[in-house]
Amino acid sequence: MENANTPTHGAGALTWVWVHGYLGSSEIWGDLHTNLSQKHSIVTLDLPGFGSRSGEVSPDSIGGFADYVLQECTRRGIQTFGLMGHSMGGQISQEVAIRAPDRVRALVLYGTGPVGAMPGRFETIERSRERLQEDGVTPTAMRIAAKWFVDLEASPPWAWVSKLAQGVSVASADRCLKAMGDWRREDDLASIQCPTQVIWGELDRSYAWPEQIKLWRGIKGVSMAVLPRCSHAAHLEAPVLFQRVVDDFCELNARRN
Repeated sequence: MENANTPTHGAGALTWVWVHGYLGSSEIWGDLHTNLSQKHSIVTLDLPGFGSRSGEVSPDSIGGFADYVLQECTRRGIQTFGLMGHSMGGQISQEVAIRAPDRVRALVLYGTGPVGAMPGRFETIERSRERLQEDGVTPTAMRIAAKWFVDLEASPPWAWVSKLAQGVSVASADRCLKAMGDWRREDDLASIQCPTQVIWGELDRSYAWPEQIKLWRGIKGVSMAVLPRCSHAAHLEAPVLFQRVVDDFCELNARRN
């Protein structure tokens, strides 16, 4: 369910907006949101086509998703904010930070990269689009979600994560893959000027290490956290460590307005 509330944690506190990835929803954050929302002001969004907005058709560009995030923040009265984006949500967050640098005060890029086609991914975007048309959304979600965990289908959260795609249409799922395949910002990273934290699981099958190096070299003042023995869903595989990294970064940026 989309978190429609913006909790207040003291005058001047920075509001954080969290953006989920492909075939996910706002529920993907689970206990991380429950725990950190006790200390920080956090809004979790459902992107068009997912979760509570699964009846809508997704944009077919990362820029279209970025426009939605900016418009939704404006609608909620959130003028400036921190952003955390996972996977495709990290691409969207980069796009927002590049388009609206005056609004984004801090950035967490988690399991993502500056190129949507994801060099080194477990399969190409083109092949994922083909298999989506062949198999449908549910088998696609189960297959892709397995790659998010070191232990694949044997990982306890795998079945739950797979079910987050229920209700997503083939059209929306395909439009997202097209959006990712068409997007790249590796030459524009220097325009991201806000404090940035990169978080990456060392065994990530979706975004390889060279993509993390591009973020680290391209964004001024970036910090890098590599989580051991984790894949693409590091916040579920190493929840205590992941929470500590995010909490520390939020604390450092709590009064940036």
